[in-house]
Amino acid sequence: MNTEKLQNTTSESNEALKTRHTARAVLFDESGQVAIINVKKHGYYKIPGGGIEDGEDIEAAIQREIMEESGCNSTIINELGQRETSIPGWGIHDISSGFIAVATGEKSAPNYEDYETARGFDIEWFPSLNKAIDTIENNSVENPDARLLQERDLAFLKLAREKLAQGEI
Repeated sequence: MNTEKLQNTTSESNEALKTRHTARAVLFDESGQVAIINVKKHGYYKIPGGGIEDGEDIEAAIQREIMEESGCNSTIINELGQRETSIPGWGIHDISSGFIAVATGEKSAPNYEDYETARGFDIEWFPSLNKAIDTIENNSVENPDARLLQERDLAFLKLAREKLAQGEI
């Protein structure tokens, strides 16, 4: 696995924050649409992904998270590296491993956890990677912690675009 760090989003001390290991994916369907989750309560966008459970390997975690948040089975096709993000207001130091994945089979309804439903998670399929990136770049997020999460996932989307443009996928 590629362990390259993309960059730290904050320079604050991580000592007081709880470290959370996560897996995230830039998810395409067979027609090239890109899955993005609109977190309506906090006004930000994110890519499918979440925490790696105890004893779970990273590939199993991302496939589980994709299924839960998009309603799709998937195949991982590339790694995007790792990004660390300190989210001081939420007490978390997030270490996310990013992937590119393709949805396989039919799309079904997401299976959001209660806290995700309470935050207003809503899967949206953008017609292209560029449209998803443009939408997120133009989305103003007031909450500084939510803004950090959106910036984290925007970095993964841009890296996926780079890899696609360079023919690495």
